[in-house]
Amino acid sequence: MDSKRQLQTSISAADQGSPLIEWLSRRFLYLAEDAWIREIQSGRVLVNSRPAVPEKVLERGDLVSFEPEGIPEPEVNRDVRIIYESDDYLVINKPPNLPCHPGGIYRAHTLWTLLRERYEQPSFISRLDRETSGLLAVALSSAARKALDPQTGKCDQRKEYLVLVHGDAPDTIEADGWISPDPDSPVRKKKRFTYSMPERSRAQSCSTRFIKLAGDGELSLLCATLGTGRTHQIRATLCSLGFPVVGDKIYGIDDTLFIRLAEGMLSEADRRRLLIESQALHSARLELSFSALSPLLPGESRVYYAPLPPSYAALVRERLAIDLSDPDRLRALWD
Repeated sequence: MDSKRQLQTSISAADQGSPLIEWLSRRFLYLAEDAWIREIQSGRVLVNSRPAVPEKVLERGDLVSFEPEGIPEPEVNRDVRIIYESDDYLVINKPPNLPCHPGGIYRAHTLWTLLRERYEQPSFISRLDRETSGLLAVALSSAARKALDPQTGKCDQRKEYLVLVHGDAPDTIEADGWISPDPDSPVRKKKRFTYSMPERSRAQSCSTRFIKLAGDGELSLLCATLGTGRTHQIRATLCSLGFPVVGDKIYGIDDTLFIRLAEGMLSEADRRRLLIESQALHSARLELSFSALSPLLPGESRVYYAPLPPSYAALVRERLAIDLSDPDRLRALWD
């Protein structure tokens, strides 16, 4: 399927002063620099509704528009499993390689689009990255949207992740610090974790607790519990602490893998280094605790579990001798 629509982005203060071609190549990685030059020269890239040249220096507030011409939309993993369903909400086990919302090159091939085929107004209570798998709560009614919204205080959500990393991690890690853009990475959206607040940076406080469940000296399986909900929090924290996430192209063993993937240049040797196709980060346990004021299940708690996706489960079984495709074995981790 082709994605044909106009994309518009306003230039922020952080991006002002960048040449147009440099900004496009850094911001939208689904086309290489020479391809972006052709798009600019064809007139499909406009700055403030006017044709521009690749060397055009962008200013804060400039509106960059792009009308793609038949960019193929990649296929995705459609193996969505319903863990729980009521008239008010769903709990879903999302597979890896499936974005939640339309964005970038993904328009029709998203979880939201799949849910719209069956439900009238699905609303995500939280989201997962495209390559992250596991549990998501989805509101189906206005009452559920209000009850499950973290801002209302009528339902507490506790989500715990299973993450496989390179290295021999300690038994516990209390990572209370700051997350901010990584100035040393060639990947623009990559972040880093530090225990002390970086100077002159757009840092946000973050807190994550890790407990080691198993390991073989080279790989470690961790349970991660979030104290805050920052973008890329688990992955950025572990990478910065020296335990890169298995299969992760940005926060794994080599962030240039992400560049090669975006350019269609990922080699078989690269894929072998990654060990599995998608990042080994899985939302495995979700607890919903409803307050006495909640219109849904007042005063009750519900706990849901989601087995690991096949390739992730196979690697854990092979290397650590644990079968986490078995729901009972998965639940036993928290018993």
